[in-house]
Amino acid sequence: THNGWTPSVVAVIGNAEYTATFTETPRIYTITLNTNDGTINAGNVTSYTYGVGATLPTNVTKENHQFDGWFDNSDCTGTAVTAISITDTGNKEYWAKWTELPKYIVTWSADGHSIKTEEVYVNEQVSVVPTISDIPEENRCGDKFVGWTTEAIPTPQDDAPGYFTTAANSPAITSDITFYAVFADYAD
Repeated sequence: THNGWTPSVVAVIGNAEYTATFTETPRIYTITLNTNDGTINAGNVTSYTYGVGATLPTNVTKENHQFDGWFDNSDCTGTAVTAISITDTGNKEYWAKWTELPKYIVTWSADGHSIKTEEVYVNEQVSVVPTISDIPEENRCGDKFVGWTTEAIPTPQDDAPGYFTTAANSPAITSDITFYAVFADYAD
C-alpha cells in the first residue's frame, strides 16, 4: 500500500528526486476444506498468505476409511494436492477423498455347524463373541465351554493359548476367518 514519498514533496523549484514508500500488506486468502464426513485431527488450515503458502493437513480420519488426499474438485479426480505454493493466489477449496477399508467375513462354528457370521473391517476386532447360550445344545461337544480358536480341531484345555471368550481378547481380523468353539468334558 502506497504511504507517501521520501523526502516529502515540496514546491518544485528545480530538479528533485522522490522515492515512493510502501507498507507491505499481506494478501491473505481463504482455504475451505470439505472433509466428506471425516475429521481433521491436527494441522487444520483456514487461510494462507501469498508468499508463504500452506501445507494441507494429513492427520485426517474417517471411521473404517483410508484417507487418499485433498482434491481441488468435488469428484476427487486428478492429482491430490498437498500444499499451496508461495506463488498461488485466490481462495482455495479442497475435498477429502476416502476409500472404504476392506471387510472380511467372520464365521463362528460349533461342532462343524455355522452358528453366526459377521462382517468385520480389516484390522478390527469382532464386535461380539458368541457365548455358550448362543450355541445350540446339539452343537455342544462337551460339558464345559472353553472359548474360541482358529484351530479346526482344537485340543480342549483350560486357558490354552489362542483361546478367547471376549471381543477385547479376539485377534485383529486380516482375512476371512472361521473361529471354532472349544469344549471340554468336566472329567478332563
